[in-house]
Amino acid sequence: MKIETAERLSAALDQAAVQISGWSELESSVSEVVVFLESLLGILHQFKSREQVRDRLLDFDEPPAATVSLIEATLRYAPRLLRGWFGAKTKAYTESQREPKGRPDAIAPDRFRTVCDEVSAWDRNGRSQAESKKLVARKYGVSSKTIHRIWLKRSQYPQDSVTPLEAQEYASSLFE
Repeated sequence: MKIETAERLSAALDQAAVQISGWSELESSVSEVVVFLESLLGILHQFKSREQVRDRLLDFDEPPAATVSLIEATLRYAPRLLRGWFGAKTKAYTESQREPKGRPDAIAPDRFRTVCDEVSAWDRNGRSQAESKKLVARKYGVSSKTIHRIWLKRSQYPQDSVTPLEAQEYASSLFE
């Protein structure tokens, strides 16, 4: 590689390294950054200065001009891409570590379909819908309004493989 090409590429790498080091969320994403940097460290350990990069590049054959342009463009945009990637990873990690906001659910969401099935079972056995909701609320130790809110969104809950006959048998067992 010509000295001018090696000089241009090592300057671009140096600029990319300076821009990358300006990460604003390094402390909040240490675990994510450390894994990446340890792997990168193995590669970059041999390139401690711009001159070492240039000297290493001199060992290679001169690449076509289009390849040099592509490498320079990649190094020019790499800091932005890496900051965006680390920013997204950091945000996802911090969101996953955050405590949920608001009140905890009185009934676990995976039980919503069962609650609706129980209201339906009472309803099919001749109880009014309001009375059915009160009976189910009493069973779960919550207010009938909580059951009503769950009931209003019943079309959003995944269907179980329970047939109407099985639901009716279950409801019958409640009255025995």
